[in-house]
Amino acid sequence: MDAFDALLGIVQIIILIAVGFFLKSYLPTYLAEKGKNLATKEDIKDITEKIEAVRSQYAKQQHIHEMAFDKEFEILSEVWATLVDLRNATLGLRPILDYIDPNET
Repeated sequence: MDAFDALLGIVQIIILIAVGFFLKSYLPTYLAEKGKNLATKEDIKDITEKIEAVRSQYAKQQHIHEMAFDKEFEILSEVWATLVDLRNATLGLRPILDYIDPNET
């Protein structure tokens, strides 16, 4: 039994050394990579939020410009219609065949 216990102890020490070596070499690299990934994820989130804020602001400005354009177009359409009516009424004040001498003041 003594030899078996000694062999079991040696096997346990070898396993502990292997686990220690594994943890020493693999674990820091793994944790460093996880940390970089987390930092990248946070950076991407911040950048995405900024891009979405700019996109939202641009969309609002675009909507405001479209509304202003539509209102201006509506007003100009009404003005032109009124000006056509005014021109027709003005032309109706003077007979069509009335002659004006350009040399006369």
